Amino acid sequence: MKPGELTRAMIEAARSVAKDSGVRAVFLNADLVSDPAQLKGVFGETEVVFFTRKRLRAPRLQGVADKIIHLPPVALNRVAQIKLAALLALSKGYLQLGDLILFLSGIQHLGALDTMMIMEVGEEFELFSLKEGGSFMTVVNPEVFARVVDLAVELAHEGREGKSVGAIFVLGDTEEVMKYVDQLVLNPFQGHPEERRNLLDPQIMESVKEFCAIDGAFVIRSDGVIVTGGAYLRPPVPGDELPPGLGARHAVAASMSASTDAVIVTLSESTGTVRIFEGGRMVTEIERGPRKRGST
Repeated sequence: MKPGELTRAMIEAARSVAKDSGVRAVFLNADLVSDPAQLKGVFGETEVVFFTRKRLRAPRLQGVADKIIHLPPVALNRVAQIKLAALLALSKGYLQLGDLILFLSGIQHLGALDTMMIMEVGEEFELFSLKEGGSFMTVVNPEVFARVVDLAVELAHEGREGKSVGAIFVLGDTEEVMKYVDQLVLNPFQGHPEERRNLLDPQIMESVKEFCAIDGAFVIRSDGVIVTGGAYLRPPVPGDELPPGLGARHAVAASMSASTDAVIVTLSESTGTVRIFEGGRMVTEIERGPRKRGST
């Protein structure tokens, strides 16, 4: 079956499943549909959310989907795409506890939608271990959270100078977080105007990637301003027990998220897996996709 034929068959099947199961929303990888405009009205009154790696394509998607989620422009496997789209939707408050969601995705180089998955928020995946009331994000600007997750996923994919890197980003509740911070090195962001050290400014992203070579954590305010880098974290409260194989960086992340209201994003140097911690527990993990040629 040709990619276009498979995509059409998957959309038709999804329309039937969505109608029969009463899903609240359909999340669809718009990069695998040649003409997204043809999807307008296909799912009736069911909300349609597109996720895409191609920001320049976003204007073409307006008016077809109810909402659009931007994924980082790197290769991700099917499950990672779905997890990341759901995670970013949660951060924006698009999903609530108990929602039944249908996901349609596939792999970019195959060029077709080939995977359908239905999840109930709160029942499926560690991603949906939510507190009563909906989104796990209450202290961080959703755009800042999305930018940090994008950064971590891109670093996992690219590395720096051909080498894998690890990182830890502490987001929000900064006043409380700083009570448990010591500097390992001189703060590389000290003395710079806030507008020059805000993650929402794309010009700072390469600098942050370079500073990931420094041991220690980044502490980031809820509005995106980087307070410090190269920070040593010494949280007083232990987090939940972690899965086997996770090291000191993840234990500190769990403990810091248990000691404060911060959300923690970690990048594992050894595996390239991005993990999110909140409330002392790991909320989800996103495995690294294929690395760029020439990277380790």
